[in-house]
Amino acid sequence: MIQDLVGKPVYVIPYLENLNLSEEDGLGVERRLNKEFKLEPREIKTSRGDNNDGGDYTKIIVVVIAYPHIAIADDIRPVEADSRFLVEWRREKIPLPYPHTSTVILPGSRLTRSDLHWLTQETKWGDFLREHLRAGGNILGICGGYQMLGMAVEDLQGFEGKPGITNGLKLLPIHTVMGSPNCKLVRPRCATLIVSEPLKQGIAVQGFELHCGRSSVMDGNGFVSVENPSPLLIFENGEKEGQSTSFVKGTYLHGVLQSAKAREYLLVPTQKLSEFQMNTSKWHVIENIDPLDRLADHLQQCGLSVNVLTSILQLNK
Repeated sequence: MIQDLVGKPVYVIPYLENLNLSEEDGLGVERRLNKEFKLEPREIKTSRGDNNDGGDYTKIIVVVIAYPHIAIADDIRPVEADSRFLVEWRREKIPLPYPHTSTVILPGSRLTRSDLHWLTQETKWGDFLREHLRAGGNILGICGGYQMLGMAVEDLQGFEGKPGITNGLKLLPIHTVMGSPNCKLVRPRCATLIVSEPLKQGIAVQGFELHCGRSSVMDGNGFVSVENPSPLLIFENGEKEGQSTSFVKGTYLHGVLQSAKAREYLLVPTQKLSEFQMNTSKWHVIENIDPLDRLADHLQQCGLSVNVLTSILQLNK
């Protein structure tokens, strides 16, 4: 009836609960950091029966370092939504290392060398990361965070500021050369996490790359770890990407933590993995779905398919 009155297609779009569209990076991070000074270093246990686990369980505590120019904080949203993990965002208040902190995430950065200098020269985070690693904790670097884990970040042309080379944390044997923003690499990718025991097969992941720097694997001279690293991912075309040791992992793939299995492999220390799997085996963990994909599916179920939208646009010409 309404369609007859207005002379145009009419669709009813029901309200969609808990869509959780992404916040602007800076606003979302600052909101999370409001809780920083209320945090206490502790192990958090769920109450008996929470999440249908049938008993008490120590959550995996994941600390995210919110350096001044953090980028694409949405990489952490799937972890925040996963009840098996407790996420703490920190900038000024450095936590206790492993076992009080299980895993530290170095997220993306808009100004990698500046944030790396802040991390290693202006704060005690660099010392904390080394202490955390020596104690048996995990470290995961994504994009700019991955670059920081390497030997050095080079920007002789000054694309991100003052030209120069900034020493990295030297936890992975890569050297990064920054490029012009005009050469920014942006592309969706599907890949498989290359995993080892106790998992038996690779884990399918998907996401996207968005970066200007190019990282190359070095021969290991000056590399801190005595363990030989290996690639973390293999893309559909056979290309290998990222670097991985038992406790340090890095990748350019944003969205790698969307997969529940990937979160388990990347964020749970190896020595805790068997206990973690046993205690959470009955938990109902929902795979994270991108809010925009969920919205698109919802609109399509209401009749607004791509073909319909194309037809409407053609009618309006």
